[in-house]
Amino acid sequence: MQRRVNGVALRTIRELAGISQTELARRADIGQATLSNIEKGKHGVSPQLTRKLADSGKLAQQLLDLDVEEMKDHQRVWKARGGILKRLESVNSEVVGEINDIVDGMTDD
Repeated sequence: MQRRVNGVALRTIRELAGISQTELARRADIGQATLSNIEKGKHGVSPQLTRKLADSGKLAQQLLDLDVEEMKDHQRVWKARGGILKRLESVNSEVVGEINDIVDGMTDD
């Protein structure tokens, strides 16, 4: 049965391991274009190929098996977190501006 591995996770793990796409494809005995399509989520992967990719790159199997829906949930959380951080930065900037105005007003006297 062909299934989708999390291509983003695979690419991230591969890059963190310092392995080029060409090198991992060579080690796993697949074409570089095939690996590219796997990383883009365009190509299904058999359990055997998933194991081969994990073994070839010394990549953690559990990271290749991350559930796509779980990853989407994490992405939503990080997006919301990013929005909150942007708002906090804006509020911080406003507060600093007000403090600077107060200090400037105190030094004018």
